[in-house]
Amino acid sequence: MRRKNKHLQLIQFLSLSLLIYILVNAMQNIKIHVVYSSGLGPFFFIGFVILLIVFLYMKG
Repeated sequence: MRRKNKHLQLIQFLSLSLLIYILVNAMQNIKIHVVYSSGLGPFFFIGFVILLIVFLYMKG
């Protein structure tokens, strides 16, 4: 029998927040040179949220 992950709601919330953040950030920064114009901050933030989602999934 499969055990239900007790952090499922938090994982779903973080995933949805990450998706919205990526979409808003993309709409603001879409240019020919997307990587250079957006800077490194969004990449660190996205990496942190993905790491947090994976940690909660593995812990759950």
